[in-house]
This record gives sequence, structure tokens and C-alpha cells, in this order.
Amino acid sequence: MMPASAALIALVWALFRYPKLWASALFGISGDFGWWQELWPMQWRLGISWLCGYFLTQMHTPLLFQTQNAVVAGQMGVTMTVCNMLGLLSLAWMTSRIPVLAKAAGQQDWDLLDKEFKKGFKRSLAVFVLGAVFFVLIRYAADYTAYGVRFLPFWETFVLIGAILFAHISGLLAIYLRAHRKEPFLWLSLSGALLTVGGSVWVAPIWGSAGIVLVLLLVNVGFGFPTSLLMWVMLRKKWHATI
Repeated sequence: MMPASAALIALVWALFRYPKLWASALFGISGDFGWWQELWPMQWRLGISWLCGYFLTQMHTPLLFQTQNAVVAGQMGVTMTVCNMLGLLSLAWMTSRIPVLAKAAGQQDWDLLDKEFKKGFKRSLAVFVLGAVFFVLIRYAADYTAYGVRFLPFWETFVLIGAILFAHISGLLAIYLRAHRKEPFLWLSLSGALLTVGGSVWVAPIWGSAGIVLVLLLVNVGFGFPTSLLMWVMLRKKWHATI
């Protein structure tokens, strides 16, 4: 309900605050810029890619509730929530640069694009790693208190953070490529979601949360990250040579 409420409030606010913008976006063409021609082909792909992200982060708690019990599901939910919040917070150092990245890509200022991306990438990654270390230490100390049982076991928490870390890096690479007003990660997102869902459904009844965190690690490290890096290298070279 929290995301639904936030989306509803933002929608109502935008409708009343910027009615002309909505009218222009939905029905009008400003100059030589057409929303449906310029942005919609990218936006629907982005929508599907982000929908796939649900399966990578949110499906495991109800799955464990169904196949294991409420305790294991709760442990996964709490631990995954902390990991996701860590990713969102550290992503802010990159998302704040998206307007600059998009402008640089539109003006074909590749030096500025790379400079701003590297700066945001390093800071975002550093914040994630520092936050992850801090959380691991807290998680280790929690085992000596009554709150340790509310999280996944320590080694499972460690593996889950590693999986989220590689997913975070892939997300940073995706932001760089999307600054070119293209979404090349659609099929990668779909494939990753299918692998995660299939693997999680298979291992959850047998190995529970331990199996799921291993599936996440294998998919992100063995498929998502190397594929993202390869696409980033190849498309960056291709687009900067032809745009």
C-alpha cells in the first residue's frame, strides 16, 4: 500500500500542478519532438524491465511463506528489505546525475558523460560497500541478542548482500546506457527474471531460503553482471562511434 499511495499522490499532484505538460505529453507534439515517437518506445521497455525487478526482489517472501513457514518468510522479508534499502540509498549518488548524463549523451559530449558516470559510479559503489559492511557487522552482533532470529542466518545474509551488490552494479551500467534514450536491457531483465523465478520455485520447497539466496547469487553473478558488462562495453563503443 505504501508504493501505491505514493504513486497515487504523485499522480494527482502532477495532474493538478502541470496539466499542460500532461496534455503535451499525451496528445501534442512540441516542435520536432514527439513524445510517442521519441520516448514511448523506451518507456514501455523500461516499464517491463522494472516489472521484472519485482521478481528479483519481492517474490521470495510469499514463496517461502507458501513452501516453508511464516518464520522463514519473515526472515527473508526483513533481510531483503534492508538490502533493497541499501541499494536504493546508494543509487541516489547516480540517479541525481541522470539529467546531466542524458544531456551529455544528447549533445554527444562523451567526455562529460564518462566523467560524470565514473564519478557517480565510484561514489554509489563506495556507499553500497560501506553500508553492506556496516549491516554485516550489525547482523553478526545481532546473533548475540534476541533480534538475530528475525533475520536470515548470517551466511545467507552475506550471500544475499553479495547478490544484491552485483545487481546494483548492473543497474549502474544500465543507467549509463539509458542516458542515450534507449533501453537495451529489456531481454536481459526478462531472462534474469525467468531464471530467478524458475530457480527459486524449484529450490524453495527443498532448501528454503538458503536455496533462494544461492539462486540469486548465481543468476546475478553468473548471468546478469557479465552480460550487463558485455553489453555496456559493446554498446558504448557502437553508439559513440555512430551517433
